[in-house]
Amino acid sequence: MFLSFSCLLINAQETINTIKVEYDLILNTDFPVQKKGELIISNKLNQSIFYEVLENKENKIIEEDGKIRVIVSDKNVRFNHTDFNKNILISSESASNDEFNVTEPIPSFQWKLQDSTKIIGNFECKLATSSFRGRNYFAWYTENYPLKFGPWKFNGLPGLIVNAYDDSRRYIWSLTGLKTDSIPFNKYLASVENKLDTLSIEEFVQKKYGSDLNARLISKLPRNTSFKVSQTIRNGKEIRFEWEEEDQKD
Repeated sequence: MFLSFSCLLINAQETINTIKVEYDLILNTDFPVQKKGELIISNKLNQSIFYEVLENKENKIIEEDGKIRVIVSDKNVRFNHTDFNKNILISSESASNDEFNVTEPIPSFQWKLQDSTKIIGNFECKLATSSFRGRNYFAWYTENYPLKFGPWKFNGLPGLIVNAYDDSRRYIWSLTGLKTDSIPFNKYLASVENKLDTLSIEEFVQKKYGSDLNARLISKLPRNTSFKVSQTIRNGKEIRFEWEEEDQKD
């Protein structure tokens, strides 16, 4: 399937509505979790959406008032919408049990292309490495599929990511499927429309880790209760952000 699709992808991109890339996600966190991921790509529109859904959950297509909509079946789904036309990345995130849309310029991973190669499944892959927001990432990509989009926030490689992980292997993305999709990309865009508040990445980090979090915790304590502020432990995919590193230099 993969070899035949390669020719189709290179020669007929303009006729393909969308490309769907399926991933397994392994989260070796305090409570290990396995998820399914779907990367929806439109080269023509220069955009992608990456969904994270719980195991055995799938997106559903339903019809409402004569209009077809793509509905993500699990309410706790996460998405990352990358739009190179506007240089914007929108991610659904949570902080203090609240959900937000978080916006930021598309991150530059500053990949270092290595000489290492290996075969993963049916793919001939090359290795790239990057240090991004406090973690060191490794990505095996294939130039047979010249797609710059990747799972999560990954982008900018000369080929499709087949396998990616951080150096502690706390987070792992592994490609499991690749196919064309007859659903137009705009239908997927409709699926991530919501009424959540929108924050910049800086505002979100402040709310999740900074003084906003401490104020919320204090508000829940009985009056006159003493409270010692301690730094929140960060163990997610992003640990340290660019502006924080600049503040440390100053």
